[in-house]
Amino acid sequence: MIRIPRLIALTILLPLAATSLAASPSTAPAPTSQPSIATLRTTALGDDLHQSIDALRQLGAAGEPGRDALSGVLPVLFLRDAGTLETEAAGASTQLQKLHAAEAEIEPLRAAQLDLIANLTHDAKQLLEARHNYDKLSAIQSRLAAGYTHPLRVLDTLARRSQCLSLTKPTDPLPASAADGERLDRLAEQALGMPPAAAQRFLAGPLRPPADRTRRPLWFYLSCRRIEAYNRTIEPALNAAEIAHARRVNFYRELLGLLPYELDARLTQAARRHSKEMVDLWYFGHYSPTESERDPFVRMAHAGYPNPSGENLQMGSWTGEEAFWRLFNSPGHHRQWTDPDSTALGVGKWENAWTEDFGATARLMTATPQQIAKAAIRGPELKPQTGELTRRHPRDMRDIKFYDENGHEIPGPTPAAAGPKNASGTAATQPAG
Repeated sequence: MIRIPRLIALTILLPLAATSLAASPSTAPAPTSQPSIATLRTTALGDDLHQSIDALRQLGAAGEPGRDALSGVLPVLFLRDAGTLETEAAGASTQLQKLHAAEAEIEPLRAAQLDLIANLTHDAKQLLEARHNYDKLSAIQSRLAAGYTHPLRVLDTLARRSQCLSLTKPTDPLPASAADGERLDRLAEQALGMPPAAAQRFLAGPLRPPADRTRRPLWFYLSCRRIEAYNRTIEPALNAAEIAHARRVNFYRELLGLLPYELDARLTQAARRHSKEMVDLWYFGHYSPTESERDPFVRMAHAGYPNPSGENLQMGSWTGEEAFWRLFNSPGHHRQWTDPDSTALGVGKWENAWTEDFGATARLMTATPQQIAKAAIRGPELKPQTGELTRRHPRDMRDIKFYDENGHEIPGPTPAAAGPKNASGTAATQPAG
């Protein structure tokens, strides 16, 4: 029996046939010129609220030409945003009822799935139930996402109104429907189901749930979107398969009512380095034959991460989707995803070897610049594979090696004659010990 430290789970999964999908090589973005005043004016008046706010900021910093453009833009936006708040408030009762119904429906299903995962085995009926629950949760989540477009629109509208007000001179006249800030705040509160200031606090600062439990669903949804937006800034350092896998894992975390992982560059390096070493030395396991990289916690520390919490490994999948479902059908790996204390994830793929490294430090997305500066990657940076299918015919798994915690070679697990089926119908081998 291999002793696995802390939250680490180990299994072996047989290789799948390679697919024909390859990632496109990355190219450097072309330099962009400063948009013209006319372009900024058009963008400010466009339908995308985030782009509109950014264009307003740029017009405000563009001197007299920008001020001239704003004199025609601001009155239009004030009227438009007042109209949006009036429309959202008018339909708020129905929309909030739908949201509350969906939240009430998803909570017991989340609890049932977490309870099932805590006791999950390789029993085919249990695995099938877990997949059915996933599908049910996903359907309800789609309804929630549709419902939350309304409060998100209200918050974005308030943000643009605030930006417009900051660009307005005291002598500038406001349209009558936009001048009454108290009336608009009441409309926003009606649409949000809470004071606007309370909802706006969920858009910044620490990811702490509010004391008022009735406000937690909106806080959770907005927090998930914040993490998602932060992760998009980290994703350029990953290849397509790594991104797809990380997104799928985080989507599942949200389905379960757990905050998604923050992608961490240090954990990504630790994971990718280990996957590459497993391919280069053709072994599989948490324990490396290389003394300086013996176990997961040492590897993550060497990459600069101070508080690792676990590791998942999988070999045989070529796509992020395949890797997710094979780990989903492995109870120990599945349980690793539900650790409430883990905050960070690094996904590293090399050929068809996968490593997920997990950490439990404070999130960098809410850290100070000084804390972020200290969180640099240690050691040489291993770039992702741009061509993800570098070996179309996987090696014979009978040649693969296994090592114990002391770096000594040990016998590997024996393939099961009929393991449980994964999502693609491929039989999986189970750990021997």
